[in-house]
Amino acid sequence: MPEERKFLERPLAVVALIGGVLGVVATVIGIFASLSATAPAPAAPTDSVRVAECVRTHGLAQASERRDAGGGRWYFRSCAWPAPTGAAADGFSEITVRTEAGPGESEATGMTVAHIFTSTCRDLEAGYLFDNQGTLVPEQPVRLTKGETRRVEGGSIVTGAPPPGRDQFVVLSGSRYNLDTVRCV
Repeated sequence: MPEERKFLERPLAVVALIGGVLGVVATVIGIFASLSATAPAPAAPTDSVRVAECVRTHGLAQASERRDAGGGRWYFRSCAWPAPTGAAADGFSEITVRTEAGPGESEATGMTVAHIFTSTCRDLEAGYLFDNQGTLVPEQPVRLTKGETRRVEGGSIVTGAPPPGRDQFVVLSGSRYNLDTVRCV
């Protein structure tokens, strides 16, 4: 009877042992990797979720509100996402508007009414309705940058009018134009 060889001296046994050790090591590495994997980062809130949070935080009934403060003054409060330049970090903005007499001497000038907007936003977009014999027709929105004075008709910049104050924008119009909306853009 041949002499029995030690376990580690048999080639087949050595291969089986090495394979078994590699299998155990691979299994341990797989288990460790799966347990230590970081959980996926929570998804960023959607635009609508951010706007809803802003509405709730600032006590608005909806994403955009207009409130009459009396005496020719209004407050336009809104939440938007992404937040416009100059709005709060959560997208909230408030624009106050007051109406004064414009520099025009007659209705024909189209500058007898001045809407003075005050806001921390860098740019505004104001929407007007033209009263055409009782039918209100939307006009092209007027886009303003802080410190500008523009006309509703055509949106041209007005020169020679008194400059707006700090954080102000001015839109000049005739009395047949009604301010409908204003928002930070």
